[in-house]
Amino acid sequence: GDATLVAVDGAGGVAKIVVQRRAFAAYGADVECLLDGAAGVGPDLAALGATRTPLDARRLVAFSSAAATFVVALTPTVEVLHKWSKNEEDLDEDESSDGAPCLCAWTSTSDGVTLARARARDVEYAAVDADSLNIYLGRLRCRLPANAVAVAWAGGALCVLDETNALRFIDS
Repeated sequence: GDATLVAVDGAGGVAKIVVQRRAFAAYGADVECLLDGAAGVGPDLAALGATRTPLDARRLVAFSSAAATFVVALTPTVEVLHKWSKNEEDLDEDESSDGAPCLCAWTSTSDGVTLARARARDVEYAAVDADSLNIYLGRLRCRLPANAVAVAWAGGALCVLDETNALRFIDS
């Protein structure tokens, strides 16, 4: 079958690439530009793995620009399901998130999937209902003592590595 992937280049461009088997055992690739890089997309891209829910057919990814995080379905057509704006008002007046990466990670739940987002010292989440594709924004009650540099889910907890090399486990 076809293989679909999403790639982010160094200039912030985001592309959907579909690799297909063609005649006589040859392979070809169709490339579709999702973002041209003008939005300042960061190098972080989170792809949802297999969940054994209707979401598998949509192939969800999340990536961020300086202004927002985008939840995108890749199949059957490319569709932005949600644009999740950054919350600049949540930052203290003496802090700045300029240049701070926005990092995302997916996990499966009994009702769908959850996308966690760490930007600067703030951790947030969005739940995606597997049947309706409705997206519910929430907030983990967590403010990190230092900016996040990596996020991942492990055993139902969100793991956040901050710039001081402290690894924090946040139970959602």
